[in-house]
Amino acid sequence: MCRIYLGVDQSSNVSAYCVQKGGKVLDYGSFQAGKKTDKPHIRINKLQTKLKELIDHWSPDEVIFEDVFKKGSITGFKTLAGCLAVCVNTCVSLGIEFSVVKASSWRKGFITSKKRVDQKQEAIEKVNELFNIKTDSDDEAEAILLSLYKTKEKKDGEKELRKLIGKLPKS
Repeated sequence: MCRIYLGVDQSSNVSAYCVQKGGKVLDYGSFQAGKKTDKPHIRINKLQTKLKELIDHWSPDEVIFEDVFKKGSITGFKTLAGCLAVCVNTCVSLGIEFSVVKASSWRKGFITSKKRVDQKQEAIEKVNELFNIKTDSDDEAEAILLSLYKTKEKKDGEKELRKLIGKLPKS
């Protein structure tokens, strides 16, 4: 039986998610965690609330988060680290299995571009190619690919993956 994965591209501004089972996208979207003028703890709390709503609605077997890395200011890094910590703590408190994946790891199977701006566009194009999903949101596209990474890693939904695998670069 295929597991349900919830992939989350978390941020204190706009976060995206994808619910996927056996290589099939069941739901995806993005949400604003507050206004840019809101203090980080307010935005992080809204992220946590939305994560709980998604978990309550979909009952995923595992939630996958993208790991944080230092880019830009130390304040921005601390905010992103806070987002990840709250997300992980939410899963722990709800007894939900989770994993934290480096961006370089999940992108390896889908993205070949080196520049960040090109990677974002390539993610959008890859999601359209694999799932015929037309989104302009690189956050949504990356959440979709992040959840698919876990399916591919665990070889969950082998039949559906075989249909997609010819379209995927070898990782």
